Amino acid sequence: MFDITDFSLRYELGALAPYISEETMNFHYGKHLAGYIANLNKLISGTELEHLGVEEIMQRVAGKPEKTAIFNNAGQVYNHHFFFSGMKRDAIDP
Repeated sequence: MFDITDFSLRYELGALAPYISEETMNFHYGKHLAGYIANLNKLISGTELEHLGVEEIMQRVAGKPEKTAIFNNAGQVYNHHFFFSGMKRDAIDP
């Protein structure tokens, strides 16, 4: 099972301002990502997927129509984490 801390940011929510506001980061990190994590946890609870990483979950359920919701939520967790981990404050300041 996953927790938002499994996908911690390497910077404070307001660190990317003025380019990305703290409010925007809080919305996408604190609400979107947290929501995808909660949905994914509900979908995998009690299954063989419960103790796997996001990438492995996606690989195991890809192409299985009955597992689309799992794939979509795992994909959103992966996408958001990938997006957030690609940014850092020092990339903004020369």
